[in-house]
Amino acid sequence: MNIFDVITTIILLYGLINGFIKGFVVEVAILSNQFVNPFVPWTASHYALVLSSIIHGIVYATYVWLVTRVGVVFSAQVSYFVTLAGVLWSMIILDEVHSKFIWMSLICMILGMTLVKPRSH
Repeated sequence: MNIFDVITTIILLYGLINGFIKGFVVEVAILSNQFVNPFVPWTASHYALVLSSIIHGIVYATYVWLVTRVGVVFSAQVSYFVTLAGVLWSMIILDEVHSKFIWMSLICMILGMTLVKPRSH
């Protein structure tokens, strides 16, 4: 089996899995009445979905740029900031109260992040 056969097999498997997942997600969205039909007069939810998609694209492109700029290890710290932001947003939006163990773990997480330095060029 040469490299061309391996690449072709990987591409075909990726296409099959990707198609199955997308088809499954669309079916679940329709059956659960959460499908957003783009062919009706647009409401605030349509615009919110488009704006959210644009923001997601910009953030993801920025993350890819960050990986190429400072390296994988340093840019992986983004996941810790996402966790911290999730905890803070849950307190603001959902009025959640967290135990002392959550706060101690967040402090340990932040202290651990200070140990990671970006790669030198």
